[in-house]
Amino acid sequence: VLVTNCGTNTTVFVNAKTGAGVAPVDAGKGPDAADFDPKTGLALVMDHAGGQITLIDPKTHKVAGTIDVGGTLEAAASDGTGKAFVNVENKNEIVAVDIVGRKVLAHYPLTGCDGPTGLAYDAADKLLIAACDGSSVVLDAKTGAVVQTLATGKGAEAIAFDQKRKLAFVPSGREGTLAVVAFVKGKGTIVDTVPTQVSART
Repeated sequence: VLVTNCGTNTTVFVNAKTGAGVAPVDAGKGPDAADFDPKTGLALVMDHAGGQITLIDPKTHKVAGTIDVGGTLEAAASDGTGKAFVNVENKNEIVAVDIVGRKVLAHYPLTGCDGPTGLAYDAADKLLIAACDGSSVVLDAKTGAVVQTLATGKGAEAIAFDQKRKLAFVPSGREGTLAVVAFVKGKGTIVDTVPTQVSART
């Protein structure tokens, strides 16, 4: 397990069985969300204040490189081919990056989105789902085109996607609700809104 520590600009690997810390690793400024890329075997740490992605090798517990993106970075999602996508909160966009080449590939404007935080990748339909403040925006992962906007709650911070059941879960901390979005043939429909608790946003 990899834990990010925003206050100390570090990450730490933790033994999932015992809970013991294994190895601390320096990151960039304000490390926030993290993701894992199965193609390269690297962990991606989004440096919220530094505008870069720090790449960490889980085997050696060392920094393997960085990708300069710019802006305040939030969540990321890998497509499993060595390409990843990251939400840039202050620019209302998603940036596509080449992990192997350590470079930015494209900028996808998030029309209809305010402050994107959570991000998920639908592998079957090749879609990106970004959780914004009051809405969730669905994009074509290949082109970056917005294909759908769904009205979800205020105060989202994360999103979870069940690849098997084709369900996205979008929590809204300000309203205390969890939107359940079902995807059929590339189209999302809100099938339930579950009451949670105010501030339950991840």
